[in-house]
Amino acid sequence: MDKRVVCRNIRTVNGVVREVNATDTLVTKIVLGTLGCIPAYDSYFIDGLRIKGIRPFVPTLSGVKKLVSFYAENIDQFDVISSEIIKSRRIIYPPMKLVDMYFWQISYDEDQK
Repeated sequence: MDKRVVCRNIRTVNGVVREVNATDTLVTKIVLGTLGCIPAYDSYFIDGLRIKGIRPFVPTLSGVKKLVSFYAENIDQFDVISSEIIKSRRIIYPPMKLVDMYFWQISYDEDQK
């Protein structure tokens, strides 16, 4: 994900010309929320990756490919959780949102200990 593209295309904020800097967290949250094709690289998600020993901790093509492989290797478990969410909340989440939720929860649970 190239943050420079976002920053180049945003020149004003509330009508005021500004230099805009987008963090990995902001950009990936926007992409997750709009396209659902990459997890949101926030602190809990990154800590979840660390706990499970999955690198890199920044959004890169190779990193996303590793997450796609992780999802594919664990698809049965993700399908079970997805079915439970659909039944209880009537929400269908894309695979990368489920991956995002998984690593976020691991980190959150660790943080609560």
